[in-house]
Amino acid sequence: MDITEKTEFDKILQSNELVVVDFWATWCGPCRMLGSVIDEYSNENPDTPLIKVNVDEAKELASDYDIQSLPTIMIFKNSEPIASKIGFISKSVFAKYIDDHR
Repeated sequence: MDITEKTEFDKILQSNELVVVDFWATWCGPCRMLGSVIDEYSNENPDTPLIKVNVDEAKELASDYDIQSLPTIMIFKNSEPIASKIGFISKSVFAKYIDDHR
């Protein structure tokens, strides 16, 4: 799910215990590679809320979470950021990263 508005982002965080957020940009090669990993993971794990935030379209959100490198994957638990990982990772590492923070 692509998010561009802060109110929509906050609503999703509040309505789910755990949310995985991918901060990315269209011009970022590693972001596009990670996007494929995330899409595959999401198809296999539809119960894990996963949202994508294009930093060029949602500058306020990128600023709010001090996103300075892409791609950045953040895990939110009970609306609070609890973990952050920068750069491309494989599907198995991505899955373990999420499982480690459940």
